[in-house]
Amino acid sequence: MRKKFLASFIVPTGIKASVGGYLGDATPFANLIGSVCDGVLVNPNVVNGGILNLMSEKIIYVEGTVLDHFFRGELGLSQSVGIRIGVVVEKTSDYAALALTKNTINALRAVGGVDVVGMEMTDRAVSPFASFEHNVAHGKVADLSALDEPIKKLLDMGADTIAVSTNVQATREFWEAYYKGTKPNPVGALEAVISHYVVDKFHIMAAHAPIVPSKDWDLNLRKDVVFWRAGAEALSPAYLSCILYGLSRAPRLVKPDQGISISDLSALVVPHSACGGIPMFECARRKIPIIAVKEIQTNLNVTPKSIGLDAIEVDTMHEALGVLVSLKEGIKI
Repeated sequence: MRKKFLASFIVPTGIKASVGGYLGDATPFANLIGSVCDGVLVNPNVVNGGILNLMSEKIIYVEGTVLDHFFRGELGLSQSVGIRIGVVVEKTSDYAALALTKNTINALRAVGGVDVVGMEMTDRAVSPFASFEHNVAHGKVADLSALDEPIKKLLDMGADTIAVSTNVQATREFWEAYYKGTKPNPVGALEAVISHYVVDKFHIMAAHAPIVPSKDWDLNLRKDVVFWRAGAEALSPAYLSCILYGLSRAPRLVKPDQGISISDLSALVVPHSACGGIPMFECARRKIPIIAVKEIQTNLNVTPKSIGLDAIEVDTMHEALGVLVSLKEGIKI
């Protein structure tokens, strides 16, 4: 029997990627990769689209830290159905924002069949703050431990995975620059800090979405036309939608010799200028082909040659698809 051809497509957050730097705008390319593969591992940044998550059934939704552990060979991924989600919301007195959060959960339950076991609020502020330094988005969180007790309660209720929604603080100027296409997503890197914490402490899949205060809803319910790749963000402040849908189809974390392991991966697709992460180095060490796509530009300049990485460099996303097909058919590149 022919071995399944599994690929991974990763776009780091907060680096103004020309594809994957806006909400869900890498989804079409991820789905195209899925059309020539048996499965595609992606970080949530690739397909999270605010109220939208249009990933195909071939997409395997995996948090960034989980991907790092996977590429190191420290865990496996078991695709399964019936994932139960617990939702943690940062403490707020904003009734409208809280109502939107609850309505979003109910909408995904009613329309998407998503199994949410419960929602718990923190007893104090988490206080995440987004900033922009050295041409890249960054994030700091005052009190990550505020998430612990709500998570424990949800796990006791039977949650398999955790969705976190906090009030991310970023300047209006930062947001407006993003909508004009001149700066990266303000919250991407910050969201990674929060989800990484949950994964490492509780050893479960997790994802984060901002809860937008009602006073700032005008940032999302736009009266102007924004940069076209930011269109999904100008529809609604109900960010929680995309991660609930993604997590409902996320794999469970299992031992390395169970489920999908790094030994099953056939190729990795990444932006050409963002090749400095753990997945890239692990693939290089394991002789798994790395396809570096120049068309996906970023604010970084970490190219394969600059760090001595052996990669298949292509100009366009369509060329990357051709390389994947060739690898799948056993044709030497």
